[in-house]
Amino acid sequence: MALMPGLGGTCVAIFNFSLFFLVPRFVSGDANRLFFELAVGDIILSLFLFVYAGTFYSLFVERFARDAKRANSYFVWADRCAVVAIALFVMSPALVCMQST
Repeated sequence: MALMPGLGGTCVAIFNFSLFFLVPRFVSGDANRLFFELAVGDIILSLFLFVYAGTFYSLFVERFARDAKRANSYFVWADRCAVVAIALFVMSPALVCMQST
C-alpha cells in the first residue's frame, strides 16, 4: 500500500524523461510515431492505475473497521489495478528504447 505513491512518482519521472528526450526526436521525424504514442499512452495509463490502486487501498483501510465484506472488495480492486499498473510500468522502458529503431 505504501509502495503506490513511490511507483507513481517514478512513473511521473519516466514520463518527464520521455517527453524531454523523445519529443524533439519525434518532431524531427527520427522517432517511430507508433512506438512514441504507445510509450506515452502506456506511461499515462500506468500512472492513472497507480492512482486508482492507491485510492482503493485507502478505501480498504477506511472501511475495514466498519464492513469487512465491502472492504475486501476494495482490496481486490486495489490489487487488480496495482498488478496491471506494474505490468504496464515494466513494459514502458522497452517502448522508450524502441524509439531508436
